[in-house]
Amino acid sequence: MYTPIALFTIMGIASVLGAIAIFTRLPDDHPHKNPQLSLANRLFGIDLRSLAFFRVALGSMVISDILHRIPDMTAHYTDQGILPRADLISKFLGKWILSLHMWNGTEVGVTLIFGFTIFCGICLLMGYRTKLFTFLCWLLIISLHGRNHMVLQAGDVLFRLLLFWAMFLPIGARFSVDSALNSNADSDPPPRRILTIAGLAILIQTGLVYVFSAAMKTHAHWWPNGEAVYLAISIDHFATPVAHFLLNYPQVMKYLTLSTFLLEWAGAFFLFIPVFTGPIRIGLVLAFWGLHVGFGATLLIGMFVFVSAASWIPYIPSYFWDRIAYAWEKRRSSAVQIFYDGECNFCAKGVRLLKTFLILPKAELLTGQSSEDISKLMDKENSWVVVTPDGKRYLRSKA
Repeated sequence: MYTPIALFTIMGIASVLGAIAIFTRLPDDHPHKNPQLSLANRLFGIDLRSLAFFRVALGSMVISDILHRIPDMTAHYTDQGILPRADLISKFLGKWILSLHMWNGTEVGVTLIFGFTIFCGICLLMGYRTKLFTFLCWLLIISLHGRNHMVLQAGDVLFRLLLFWAMFLPIGARFSVDSALNSNADSDPPPRRILTIAGLAILIQTGLVYVFSAAMKTHAHWWPNGEAVYLAISIDHFATPVAHFLLNYPQVMKYLTLSTFLLEWAGAFFLFIPVFTGPIRIGLVLAFWGLHVGFGATLLIGMFVFVSAASWIPYIPSYFWDRIAYAWEKRRSSAVQIFYDGECNFCAKGVRLLKTFLILPKAELLTGQSSEDISKLMDKENSWVVVTPDGKRYLRSKA
């Protein structure tokens, strides 16, 4: 399910976007050319677009995590499997375990709660009633983990923590169903960045994961011998074909060991340098993503790779998004006009959703009743109307 090809593809796309951001120059009159931010906001603030990306990643992982567990659902989560509920309570836990999965031990019952979890993950991904479904996803994931602790790993612990902090962050403020249907968004747009206790906590938490990971690497296999990566990918139970190939190059393994050790030690500290913060963070996010792509390409460690990579998304700076947005808008320098029936509430919501999810920031949403000519055309064709900058009009599916 988690293949090296997919990981390298994702990393390739991320690297291209990072290069575009670093080498794109904003014009002098661009409103975000030299943003005036306080030191605290520059170091500990989070861009709302990064939080939107973070939300999509969390929702995707909720869905994929459940899909990944479905083949072993009977063995791991029902009374017919390796850990019936009675044994879990009597031998491992008390009677007050927080797990909704304990309500039913049949395949049908577990299938229903798995299906509901996937539904919640989809709603979280789309940003529909974001606060509610973030809470439900967190509750269902900790419930899932509480049902069978024997099939968990470090990635599951981090996943719970990311969902927890997400409950206190405005992850649905941008590029979501909630933001698209917010009628006040145009007159009272959300800020570009937020500086909150929860935001500070999730940033520091991610950095500390790697600081303490590096602090635990005290064996000579890491420094000075540089054998740790070679030894790790030599374990056949976890090794992938890529790992078997790399074992032929022990000197390369030594360089990878030392670079991993140094990146984990130094990377977290460079995150909070107050100068050139944007470019430095782009480079560090790509470096740590590359680290986890390497883990996923050589070791079969499931969701750990994706959860760890997702923890870096809040670090993506406004510097990145401003330049990607500018490059995107340059390719679509002219805005279209979208006319809809002003008396149809469903139509108004539909065009706002289109503007949000097709990423059309310059699109102008207008009621058909605002133009006599357009109103007549809409009544005649019973269709919405899209007008391009050159004056061409499109109806129905062609629009």
